[in-house]
Amino acid sequence: MATRFERACANVKAEFDSPAAVVSATDLKREEKIKLLQEWDYDLRLRMVASEENMPAANMGADVRVGDQLQEVSRCLTELGANPSPADGAAKTG
Repeated sequence: MATRFERACANVKAEFDSPAAVVSATDLKREEKIKLLQEWDYDLRLRMVASEENMPAANMGADVRVGDQLQEVSRCLTELGANPSPADGAAKTG
């Protein structure tokens, strides 16, 4: 049976409602929380790039939400003492 961390590696947003929920999870180690938040950051950055390449006016609200989520992820990573984007480029896993 997969652990919560393993399930979250496949889709962190399906397992957690918010980045703050990752930080407050008592069943995860600090390193696991950091990895999940870095994955979340990576996914959000990919969404922003995709949105920038095709900028329909209808997506403007979605861009604001992604920006807000990026800030929240960054705050959570800072709270854990980590950087939003690791030096190795955070390759997507799972």
